[in-house]
Amino acid sequence: MNPLSVKHHVVLLKTILNSAIRQGIILQNPVVNAKIPKIARYIPQTCTAEQITKLLNELKGSQFYAIMYVAFWTGARRGELLALKWSDVDLDRKRIYIQKVHTVVTKHFKKGKVKGQTKTDPSIRVIAISVEISMSSNNPVRRFRKCRSNSYTDTI
Repeated sequence: MNPLSVKHHVVLLKTILNSAIRQGIILQNPVVNAKIPKIARYIPQTCTAEQITKLLNELKGSQFYAIMYVAFWTGARRGELLALKWSDVDLDRKRIYIQKVHTVVTKHFKKGKVKGQTKTDPSIRVIAISVEISMSSNNPVRRFRKCRSNSYTDTI
């Protein structure tokens, strides 16, 4: 079993059994001394500048180029980018307003797509659009909007 799952199960059992002690159902919690496996610290992998350039060159002309270009230059998360609407993008002021997140629910709940508020208030933010994006003679965001305007009204 995944170490994180074991940790969650142990914490849940401790909570339940501590409640049983308070209610006088049992005298001691048998899970108190349970060992929780160490959870390896997650170290994200990042792309090098060369890898980003190579990927963007491969994507030129495709429908994915603009969104990937913006993702690399702004650092916005996938769900934030997918939830963007054109009203969140201000090319004149060179700003992208991150206010919502797009999530796909696959288990424990009804399957489907959810667009909702960001997880925390600090996640709601304004991202400056870089000079590379805003001053580009071949602006990828404007190109993307233009090519998608026939099929999508407000969603990026």
